[in-house]
Amino acid sequence: MPRGWLVAALLVLALAPGARAEPWVGAVYLDDVVVVAANDTLEWGPGVAITGPGHVEVWGSLVVEGDPAHRAEVAVPVLLLGNGTSRVEHARFWGSHGAAIAVSHGALEAHDVAFEANREGLVVANDSRVDLRDASFRGNAGPALVVQGSPRVSLSRGLVEANGRGIEVSSAASLLVEDSTLRGDAPLVDVAWDGGPLNASFARNDLSALQAGGGPLVAIHAASGEEPAPALSFSGNRLHAATVGVLVEGPGPAFESRNDTLDANAVGLSLRGGTARLVGTTLGNVRDVEGSESGALTLDNVTYLRAAAATVPQGAPAAFPWATLGLGAVALALAGLIVAQPLAKRRRARAAPPAPEAPAPRSLPALTPQELRILRDLAAHPGSAQASAAARLGMTRQALHYHVKKLEARGLVVKEAQGRETRCRVPDDVAAGLPPPDAADTRSEEKG
Repeated sequence: MPRGWLVAALLVLALAPGARAEPWVGAVYLDDVVVVAANDTLEWGPGVAITGPGHVEVWGSLVVEGDPAHRAEVAVPVLLLGNGTSRVEHARFWGSHGAAIAVSHGALEAHDVAFEANREGLVVANDSRVDLRDASFRGNAGPALVVQGSPRVSLSRGLVEANGRGIEVSSAASLLVEDSTLRGDAPLVDVAWDGGPLNASFARNDLSALQAGGGPLVAIHAASGEEPAPALSFSGNRLHAATVGVLVEGPGPAFESRNDTLDANAVGLSLRGGTARLVGTTLGNVRDVEGSESGALTLDNVTYLRAAAATVPQGAPAAFPWATLGLGAVALALAGLIVAQPLAKRRRARAAPPAPEAPAPRSLPALTPQELRILRDLAAHPGSAQASAAARLGMTRQALHYHVKKLEARGLVVKEAQGRETRCRVPDDVAAGLPPPDAADTRSEEKG
Protein backbone atom coordinates (compact mmCIF):
# COMPACT_ATOMS: atom_id res chain seq x y z
CA MET A 1 0.00 0.00 0.00
CA PRO A 2 1.56 3.39 -0.92
CA ARG A 3 2.69 5.45 2.07
CA GLY A 4 0.85 8.50 0.74
CA TRP A 5 -2.45 6.61 0.84
CA LEU A 6 -1.84 5.82 4.50
CA VAL A 7 -1.16 9.47 5.34
CA ALA A 8 -4.37 10.46 3.58
CA ALA A 9 -6.30 7.85 5.49
CA LEU A 10 -4.87 9.11 8.78
CA LEU A 11 -5.88 12.67 7.95
CA VAL A 12 -9.40 11.56 7.12
CA LEU A 13 -9.71 9.70 10.40
CA ALA A 14 -8.22 12.56 12.39
CA LEU A 15 -10.02 15.51 10.77
CA ALA A 16 -13.50 14.15 10.24
CA PRO A 17 -14.85 13.24 13.68
CA GLY A 18 -17.56 10.61 13.58
CA ALA A 19 -16.89 9.75 9.92
CA ARG A 20 -16.65 6.18 8.61
CA ALA A 21 -14.10 5.73 5.85
CA GLU A 22 -14.53 3.09 3.17
CA PRO A 23 -13.68 -0.42 4.46
CA TRP A 24 -10.16 -1.62 3.78
CA VAL A 25 -10.04 -4.57 1.38
CA GLY A 26 -7.29 -6.48 -0.43
CA ALA A 27 -3.59 -6.46 0.53
CA VAL A 28 -2.44 -3.66 2.85
CA TYR A 29 1.18 -3.15 3.95
CA LEU A 30 1.70 -1.05 7.09
CA ASP A 31 5.17 0.36 7.65
CA ASP A 32 3.99 2.99 10.13
CA VAL A 33 1.40 3.58 12.86
CA VAL A 34 -2.26 4.00 11.93
CA VAL A 35 -4.17 6.02 14.53
CA VAL A 36 -7.97 5.99 14.71
CA ALA A 37 -9.17 9.10 16.54
CA ALA A 38 -11.85 9.08 19.25
CA ASN A 39 -15.41 8.86 17.86
CA ASP A 40 -14.08 7.53 14.53
CA THR A 41 -14.50 4.01 13.14
CA LEU A 42 -12.03 2.02 11.09
CA GLU A 43 -13.53 -0.82 9.01
CA TRP A 44 -11.82 -3.87 7.49
CA GLY A 45 -13.84 -5.89 5.02
CA PRO A 46 -13.83 -9.51 3.76
CA GLY A 47 -10.52 -10.72 2.36
CA VAL A 48 -8.38 -7.87 3.69
CA ALA A 49 -4.77 -8.97 4.35
CA ILE A 50 -2.76 -6.59 6.55
CA THR A 51 0.98 -7.12 7.04
CA GLY A 52 4.11 -5.09 7.78
CA PRO A 53 6.14 -3.76 10.73
CA GLY A 54 3.56 -1.13 11.72
CA HIS A 55 0.63 -1.34 14.13
CA VAL A 56 -2.82 0.13 14.65
CA GLU A 57 -3.88 2.34 17.59
CA VAL A 58 -7.65 2.63 17.96
CA TRP A 59 -9.03 5.40 20.19
CA GLY A 60 -12.45 5.12 18.57
CA SER A 61 -13.84 1.83 17.21
CA LEU A 62 -12.66 -0.98 14.98
CA VAL A 63 -15.07 -3.07 12.91
CA VAL A 64 -13.71 -6.18 11.18
CA GLU A 65 -16.29 -7.96 9.04
CA GLY A 66 -14.87 -10.93 7.19
CA ASP A 67 -16.99 -13.83 6.08
CA PRO A 68 -16.36 -17.60 6.37
CA ALA A 69 -15.18 -17.82 2.76
CA HIS A 70 -13.09 -14.62 2.84
CA ARG A 71 -11.71 -14.15 6.33
CA ALA A 72 -9.91 -10.97 7.30
CA GLU A 73 -6.17 -11.69 7.77
CA VAL A 74 -4.26 -9.42 10.16
CA ALA A 75 -0.53 -9.79 10.92
CA VAL A 76 0.12 -6.52 12.81
CA PRO A 77 -0.58 -5.63 16.47
CA VAL A 78 -3.87 -3.90 17.20
CA LEU A 79 -4.23 -1.70 20.31
CA LEU A 80 -7.74 -0.76 21.49
CA LEU A 81 -7.00 2.25 23.69
CA GLY A 82 -10.18 4.30 23.82
CA ASN A 83 -13.70 3.82 25.14
CA GLY A 84 -15.29 2.77 21.87
CA THR A 85 -17.01 -0.52 21.09
CA SER A 86 -15.17 -2.71 18.59
CA ARG A 87 -16.49 -5.76 16.78
CA VAL A 88 -14.55 -8.53 15.00
CA GLU A 89 -15.90 -11.58 13.19
CA HIS A 90 -14.56 -14.17 10.76
CA ALA A 91 -10.96 -13.01 11.15
CA ARG A 92 -7.49 -14.43 11.77
CA PHE A 93 -4.81 -12.56 13.72
CA TRP A 94 -1.49 -14.26 13.12
CA GLY A 95 2.28 -13.83 13.21
CA SER A 96 2.23 -10.58 15.19
CA HIS A 97 5.52 -9.48 16.78
CA GLY A 98 3.57 -8.41 19.89
CA ALA A 99 0.12 -9.14 21.27
CA ALA A 100 -2.27 -9.69 18.36
CA ILE A 101 -4.89 -7.54 20.13
CA ALA A 102 -4.39 -5.55 23.35
CA VAL A 103 -7.55 -4.11 24.91
CA SER A 104 -6.90 -1.37 27.46
CA HIS A 105 -10.33 0.29 27.56
CA GLY A 106 -13.69 0.07 25.89
CA ALA A 107 -15.42 -3.09 24.68
CA LEU A 108 -14.64 -5.83 22.17
CA GLU A 109 -17.05 -8.41 20.78
CA ALA A 110 -15.38 -11.18 18.77
CA HIS A 111 -16.97 -14.13 16.97
CA ASP A 112 -15.17 -16.81 14.94
CA VAL A 113 -11.73 -15.27 15.48
CA ALA A 114 -8.41 -17.16 15.41
CA PHE A 115 -5.23 -16.04 17.22
CA GLU A 116 -2.33 -18.04 15.77
CA ALA A 117 1.48 -17.93 16.06
CA ASN A 118 1.67 -14.51 17.72
CA ARG A 119 4.01 -13.54 20.51
CA GLU A 120 0.87 -13.25 22.65
CA GLY A 121 -2.72 -13.84 21.64
CA LEU A 122 -5.13 -11.43 23.38
CA VAL A 123 -4.29 -9.11 26.31
CA VAL A 124 -7.19 -7.60 28.28
CA ALA A 125 -6.53 -4.99 30.97
CA ASN A 126 -8.00 -2.21 33.12
CA ASP A 127 -11.80 -1.84 33.06
CA SER A 128 -12.42 -3.13 29.54
CA ARG A 129 -15.11 -5.63 28.50
CA VAL A 130 -14.45 -8.53 26.13
CA ASP A 131 -16.90 -11.14 24.86
CA LEU A 132 -15.37 -14.01 22.85
CA ARG A 133 -17.43 -16.69 21.07
CA ASP A 134 -16.01 -19.50 18.95
CA ALA A 135 -12.49 -18.09 19.32
CA SER A 136 -9.38 -20.24 18.91
CA PHE A 137 -5.83 -19.72 20.21
CA ARG A 138 -3.16 -21.93 18.64
CA GLY A 139 0.63 -21.95 18.64
CA ASN A 140 1.21 -18.56 20.28
CA ALA A 141 4.73 -18.31 21.72
CA GLY A 142 3.58 -16.87 25.04
CA PRO A 143 0.17 -16.89 26.73
CA ALA A 144 -2.96 -17.27 24.64
CA LEU A 145 -5.10 -14.95 26.80
CA VAL A 146 -3.87 -12.51 29.46
CA VAL A 147 -6.35 -10.96 31.92
CA GLN A 148 -5.24 -8.24 34.36
CA GLY A 149 -6.70 -5.24 36.13
CA SER A 150 -10.49 -5.29 36.57
CA PRO A 151 -11.95 -6.22 33.17
CA ARG A 152 -14.98 -8.40 32.46
CA VAL A 153 -14.06 -11.24 30.11
CA SER A 154 -16.05 -14.19 28.79
CA LEU A 155 -14.95 -17.02 26.48
CA SER A 156 -17.46 -19.58 25.22
CA ARG A 157 -16.99 -22.47 22.79
CA GLY A 158 -13.29 -21.64 22.57
CA LEU A 159 -10.20 -23.68 21.71
CA VAL A 160 -6.88 -23.04 23.47
CA GLU A 161 -4.26 -25.42 22.09
CA ALA A 162 -0.46 -25.82 22.06
CA ASN A 163 0.42 -22.30 23.23
CA GLY A 164 3.44 -21.33 25.33
CA ARG A 165 0.92 -20.86 28.16
CA GLY A 166 -2.85 -20.90 28.24
CA ILE A 167 -4.98 -18.36 30.14
CA GLU A 168 -2.98 -16.12 32.50
CA VAL A 169 -4.96 -14.25 35.15
CA SER A 170 -3.71 -11.87 37.82
CA SER A 171 -7.03 -10.16 38.59
CA ALA A 172 -10.44 -9.59 37.00
CA ALA A 173 -13.82 -8.18 37.97
CA SER A 174 -15.22 -11.31 36.30
CA LEU A 175 -13.83 -14.07 34.11
CA LEU A 176 -16.06 -16.80 32.65
CA VAL A 177 -14.73 -19.65 30.50
CA GLU A 178 -17.35 -22.19 29.42
CA ASP A 179 -17.91 -25.03 26.94
CA SER A 180 -14.32 -24.77 25.74
CA THR A 181 -11.39 -27.11 25.08
CA LEU A 182 -7.95 -26.37 26.51
CA ARG A 183 -4.99 -28.58 25.57
CA GLY A 184 -1.27 -28.08 26.18
CA ASP A 185 1.76 -29.04 28.26
CA ALA A 186 2.26 -25.71 30.07
CA PRO A 187 -0.36 -24.52 32.60
CA LEU A 188 -3.68 -24.07 30.78
CA VAL A 189 -5.06 -21.81 33.52
CA ASP A 190 -2.35 -19.91 35.42
CA VAL A 191 -3.62 -17.64 38.19
CA ALA A 192 -0.98 -15.45 39.87
CA TRP A 193 -3.09 -13.22 42.10
CA ASP A 194 -1.77 -9.65 42.47
CA GLY A 195 -4.18 -8.49 45.18
CA GLY A 196 -6.81 -7.07 42.83
CA PRO A 197 -10.40 -8.25 42.41
CA LEU A 198 -10.70 -11.82 41.18
CA ASN A 199 -13.92 -13.65 40.42
CA ALA A 200 -13.25 -16.48 37.97
CA SER A 201 -15.56 -19.31 36.88
CA PHE A 202 -14.85 -22.28 34.60
CA ALA A 203 -17.81 -24.40 33.50
CA ARG A 204 -18.12 -27.48 31.29
CA ASN A 205 -14.61 -27.29 29.84
CA ASP A 206 -12.22 -30.09 28.85
CA LEU A 207 -8.62 -29.57 29.99
CA SER A 208 -5.85 -32.04 29.14
CA ALA A 209 -2.13 -32.31 28.45
CA LEU A 210 -0.97 -32.96 24.90
CA GLN A 211 1.88 -35.25 25.99
CA ALA A 212 2.78 -37.33 29.03
CA GLY A 213 4.47 -35.12 31.61
CA GLY A 214 2.52 -31.99 30.73
CA GLY A 215 0.86 -29.82 33.33
CA PRO A 216 -0.22 -28.74 35.84
CA LEU A 217 -3.46 -28.02 34.03
CA VAL A 218 -4.55 -25.39 36.57
CA ALA A 219 -2.01 -23.52 38.73
CA ILE A 220 -3.25 -21.09 41.38
CA HIS A 221 -0.67 -18.98 43.23
CA ALA A 222 -1.08 -16.24 45.81
CA ALA A 223 1.91 -14.83 47.64
CA SER A 224 -0.27 -12.87 50.07
CA GLY A 225 -2.98 -13.87 52.50
CA GLU A 226 -4.75 -10.52 52.20
CA GLU A 227 -8.53 -10.36 52.12
CA PRO A 228 -10.53 -10.87 50.06
CA ALA A 229 -8.88 -14.10 48.98
CA PRO A 230 -9.14 -14.90 45.26
CA ALA A 231 -12.00 -17.28 44.50
CA LEU A 232 -11.95 -19.72 41.61
CA SER A 233 -15.01 -21.79 40.89
CA PHE A 234 -14.91 -24.90 38.67
CA SER A 235 -18.12 -26.71 37.72
CA GLY A 236 -18.73 -29.62 35.38
CA ASN A 237 -15.19 -29.61 33.92
CA ARG A 238 -12.94 -32.57 33.12
CA LEU A 239 -9.21 -32.28 33.90
CA HIS A 240 -7.17 -35.28 32.79
CA ALA A 241 -3.94 -36.79 31.40
CA ALA A 242 -1.43 -34.50 33.18
CA THR A 243 1.17 -34.61 35.92
CA VAL A 244 -1.10 -32.50 38.16
CA GLY A 245 -4.71 -31.59 37.56
CA VAL A 246 -4.96 -28.62 39.96
CA LEU A 247 -2.10 -27.02 41.92
CA VAL A 248 -3.02 -24.59 44.73
CA GLU A 249 -0.21 -22.84 46.61
CA GLY A 250 0.32 -19.78 48.77
CA PRO A 251 -1.66 -18.54 51.78
CA GLY A 252 -4.51 -16.88 49.93
CA PRO A 253 -6.31 -18.73 47.13
CA ALA A 254 -9.64 -20.51 47.53
CA PHE A 255 -10.49 -23.23 44.99
CA GLU A 256 -13.95 -24.78 44.73
CA SER A 257 -14.86 -27.75 42.54
CA ARG A 258 -18.45 -28.83 41.95
CA ASN A 259 -19.26 -31.89 39.87
CA ASP A 260 -15.90 -31.85 38.10
CA THR A 261 -13.96 -34.94 37.02
CA LEU A 262 -10.23 -35.16 37.76
CA ASP A 263 -8.96 -38.41 36.27
CA ALA A 264 -5.96 -40.06 34.63
CA ASN A 265 -3.55 -37.56 36.22
CA ALA A 266 -0.47 -38.48 38.24
CA VAL A 267 -1.92 -36.21 40.97
CA GLY A 268 -5.47 -34.91 40.88
CA LEU A 269 -5.18 -32.05 43.41
CA SER A 270 -1.93 -30.79 44.92
CA LEU A 271 -2.69 -28.50 47.87
CA ARG A 272 0.37 -26.53 49.04
CA GLY A 273 -1.51 -23.66 50.65
CA GLY A 274 -4.82 -21.88 50.46
CA THR A 275 -8.05 -23.85 50.71
CA ALA A 276 -9.91 -26.26 48.46
CA ARG A 277 -13.45 -27.63 48.56
CA LEU A 278 -14.61 -30.55 46.40
CA VAL A 279 -18.37 -31.09 46.16
CA GLY A 280 -19.70 -33.93 44.02
CA THR A 281 -16.30 -34.23 42.33
CA THR A 282 -15.15 -37.50 40.73
CA LEU A 283 -11.52 -38.54 41.34
CA GLY A 284 -9.64 -41.25 39.47
CA ASN A 285 -5.91 -40.52 39.49
CA VAL A 286 -2.72 -42.34 40.44
CA ARG A 287 -2.83 -40.14 43.54
CA ASP A 288 -6.02 -38.19 44.04
CA VAL A 289 -4.92 -35.61 46.63
CA GLU A 290 -1.54 -34.63 48.05
CA GLY A 291 -0.53 -32.06 50.64
CA SER A 292 -3.88 -31.89 52.49
CA GLU A 293 -2.35 -32.40 55.94
CA SER A 294 -3.06 -28.78 56.85
CA GLY A 295 -6.77 -29.52 57.06
CA ALA A 296 -7.59 -26.88 54.43
CA LEU A 297 -9.35 -29.44 52.23
CA THR A 298 -13.11 -30.15 52.40
CA LEU A 299 -14.60 -33.19 50.67
CA ASP A 300 -18.35 -33.54 50.22
CA ASN A 301 -19.97 -36.43 48.32
CA VAL A 302 -16.78 -37.21 46.37
CA THR A 303 -16.72 -40.28 44.08
CA TYR A 304 -13.59 -42.39 43.65
CA LEU A 305 -13.26 -44.29 40.38
CA ARG A 306 -10.63 -46.78 41.57
CA ALA A 307 -11.50 -49.82 43.69
CA ALA A 308 -10.10 -50.15 47.21
CA ALA A 309 -6.69 -51.86 47.54
CA ALA A 310 -6.69 -55.59 48.19
CA THR A 311 -5.98 -56.81 51.73
CA VAL A 312 -2.94 -58.80 50.54
CA PRO A 313 -0.60 -56.57 48.50
CA GLN A 314 -0.11 -57.64 44.90
CA GLY A 315 2.76 -60.12 44.63
CA ALA A 316 2.78 -61.02 48.33
CA PRO A 317 2.67 -64.81 49.04
CA ALA A 318 -0.56 -66.16 50.45
CA ALA A 319 -0.48 -68.02 53.78
CA PHE A 320 0.47 -71.68 53.29
CA PRO A 321 -2.10 -74.18 54.69
CA TRP A 322 0.29 -76.18 56.89
CA ALA A 323 -2.49 -77.41 59.14
CA THR A 324 -4.16 -79.32 56.31
CA LEU A 325 -1.07 -81.39 55.46
CA GLY A 326 0.31 -84.48 57.12
CA LEU A 327 3.82 -84.76 58.52
CA GLY A 328 5.06 -86.54 55.37
CA ALA A 329 3.91 -83.70 53.16
CA VAL A 330 5.58 -81.24 55.49
CA ALA A 331 8.87 -83.14 55.27
CA LEU A 332 8.69 -83.26 51.48
CA ALA A 333 8.03 -79.54 51.32
CA LEU A 334 11.01 -78.77 53.56
CA ALA A 335 13.27 -80.96 51.45
CA GLY A 336 12.14 -79.17 48.32
CA LEU A 337 12.95 -75.81 49.87
CA ILE A 338 16.45 -76.98 50.94
CA VAL A 339 17.26 -78.14 47.38
CA ALA A 340 15.64 -75.23 45.61
CA GLN A 341 17.30 -72.49 47.67
CA PRO A 342 20.92 -73.00 46.44
CA LEU A 343 19.71 -73.42 42.85
CA ALA A 344 17.82 -70.14 43.04
CA LYS A 345 20.90 -68.37 44.45
CA ARG A 346 23.09 -69.65 41.59
CA ARG A 347 20.50 -68.52 39.01
CA ARG A 348 20.34 -65.06 40.55
CA ALA A 349 24.15 -64.81 40.57
CA ARG A 350 24.35 -65.72 36.88
CA ALA A 351 21.63 -63.24 35.85
CA ALA A 352 23.18 -59.86 35.07
CA PRO A 353 21.22 -56.90 36.46
CA PRO A 354 19.38 -55.00 33.76
CA ALA A 355 21.05 -51.78 32.65
CA PRO A 356 19.12 -48.70 33.76
CA GLU A 357 17.16 -47.13 30.95
CA ALA A 358 17.91 -43.54 30.05
CA PRO A 359 14.86 -41.33 30.56
CA ALA A 360 12.96 -40.37 27.45
CA PRO A 361 13.44 -36.63 26.80
CA ARG A 362 10.36 -34.59 27.68
CA SER A 363 8.93 -32.27 25.04
CA LEU A 364 9.43 -28.90 26.72
CA PRO A 365 7.06 -25.91 26.56
CA ALA A 366 8.17 -22.50 25.32
CA LEU A 367 11.02 -21.16 27.47
CA THR A 368 12.73 -17.81 27.68
CA PRO A 369 16.56 -17.68 27.41
CA GLN A 370 16.72 -16.88 31.14
CA GLU A 371 14.62 -19.95 31.98
CA LEU A 372 16.87 -22.10 29.79
CA ARG A 373 19.99 -20.80 31.61
CA ILE A 374 18.46 -21.63 34.98
CA LEU A 375 17.37 -25.13 33.91
CA ARG A 376 20.79 -25.92 32.43
CA ASP A 377 22.56 -24.74 35.60
CA LEU A 378 20.28 -26.73 37.93
CA ALA A 379 20.59 -29.81 35.71
CA ALA A 380 24.40 -29.53 35.89
CA HIS A 381 24.29 -29.06 39.70
CA PRO A 382 21.53 -31.38 41.00
CA GLY A 383 20.39 -30.61 44.52
CA SER A 384 21.93 -27.15 44.37
CA ALA A 385 20.82 -24.57 46.94
CA GLN A 386 19.02 -21.57 45.47
CA ALA A 387 21.60 -19.21 46.94
CA SER A 388 24.44 -21.08 45.21
CA ALA A 389 22.56 -21.17 41.89
CA ALA A 390 21.90 -17.41 42.10
CA ALA A 391 25.61 -16.76 42.66
CA ARG A 392 26.62 -18.93 39.69
CA LEU A 393 24.09 -17.24 37.41
CA GLY A 394 24.87 -13.71 38.56
CA MET A 395 21.27 -13.13 39.74
CA THR A 396 19.72 -11.89 42.96
CA ARG A 397 18.07 -14.48 45.14
CA GLN A 398 14.72 -12.78 44.65
CA ALA A 399 14.99 -12.90 40.85
CA LEU A 400 16.01 -16.56 40.87
CA HIS A 401 13.20 -17.41 43.30
CA TYR A 402 10.68 -15.79 40.94
CA HIS A 403 11.85 -17.82 37.93
CA VAL A 404 12.21 -21.08 39.90
CA LYS A 405 8.68 -20.70 41.23
CA LYS A 406 7.29 -20.37 37.68
CA LEU A 407 9.34 -23.34 36.48
CA GLU A 408 8.18 -25.41 39.45
CA ALA A 409 4.54 -24.65 38.62
CA ARG A 410 5.13 -26.05 35.14
CA GLY A 411 6.70 -29.25 36.50
CA LEU A 412 10.19 -28.37 35.21
CA VAL A 413 11.88 -27.92 38.61
CA VAL A 414 11.41 -29.80 41.90
CA LYS A 415 12.17 -27.96 45.16
CA GLU A 416 13.07 -29.76 48.40
CA ALA A 417 13.53 -28.15 51.82
CA GLN A 418 16.72 -29.25 53.62
CA GLY A 419 17.16 -27.48 56.92
CA ARG A 420 17.12 -23.76 56.24
CA GLU A 421 18.07 -24.23 52.59
CA THR A 422 15.80 -24.86 49.60
CA ARG A 423 17.44 -27.19 47.10
CA CYS A 424 16.40 -27.59 43.49
CA ARG A 425 16.70 -30.33 40.95
CA VAL A 426 15.57 -30.82 37.36
CA PRO A 427 13.70 -34.08 36.59
CA ASP A 428 15.74 -36.46 34.42
CA ASP A 429 13.31 -36.32 31.49
CA VAL A 430 13.37 -32.50 31.54
CA ALA A 431 17.20 -32.44 31.63
CA ALA A 432 17.28 -34.91 28.73
CA GLY A 433 15.03 -32.60 26.69
CA LEU A 434 17.11 -29.43 27.18
CA PRO A 435 18.79 -28.18 23.98
CA PRO A 436 22.58 -27.66 24.16
CA PRO A 437 23.67 -24.09 24.95
CA ASP A 438 24.99 -23.43 21.45
CA ALA A 439 21.92 -24.84 19.65
CA ALA A 440 19.31 -22.58 18.06
CA ASP A 441 16.58 -22.53 20.64
CA THR A 442 13.43 -22.77 18.55
CA ARG A 443 11.32 -22.88 21.67
CA SER A 444 12.43 -19.49 22.97
CA GLU A 445 9.81 -16.83 23.34
CA GLU A 446 12.40 -14.16 22.56
CA LYS A 447 11.56 -13.86 18.87
CA GLY A 448 12.17 -10.12 18.65
